[in-house]
Amino acid sequence: MNTAVIETSLREKVGAKTRIAMEGDERFRVFTPFLFEDGDHLAIVLKKRENMWVLSDEGHTYMHLTCDLDEKDFQKGTRQKIIGNALSAFRVEDRDGEETVPNTRRVFNWHDPVHDPRASYAVDYRIGNIPRPAMVFALPNDDRTRDATIALLQFEKWGLTRQSLGIFEDQEQVNRKVLSRFTDVCEKHY
Repeated sequence: MNTAVIETSLREKVGAKTRIAMEGDERFRVFTPFLFEDGDHLAIVLKKRENMWVLSDEGHTYMHLTCDLDEKDFQKGTRQKIIGNALSAFRVEDRDGEETVPNTRRVFNWHDPVHDPRASYAVDYRIGNIPRPAMVFALPNDDRTRDATIALLQFEKWGLTRQSLGIFEDQEQVNRKVLSRFTDVCEKHY
């Protein structure tokens, strides 16, 4: 597989600051500008597993959370329920701390083929085959944030059932009015 082709595709779908580095046979490290609150980068790997490509955090998110919490706390009470609900809502698998979304349920650069055959209202990443599909937008700047706002308003107008998630490259760099309009129509944003 050509590294340049993969990197170009990820940049188009996620953001210009996305890059990859080959780490081995059919394994790539994915670098994004997304950070945890303490400044650590999200750990993302693109790898081949059982004749399909998967994006995985390889358990890094759980590991990161254990800096502040005991791992046993994830397996009981409210935290277990929150994690279980999140995994269930997106039909993400937890493989010993590693979460994956099957490639049959995710689509990059998705658009509604019925209402939008020309792809005027594209979504960076759609997780489907759930009652309320998740529409994920990568938001590196004001223009992309405006486009995502317009797309979400159009989906609402069409009556599309969906969940929405915006991931900002640097939320402080987005114009306050643009950000305010987006947060009015988007359910979750990071």
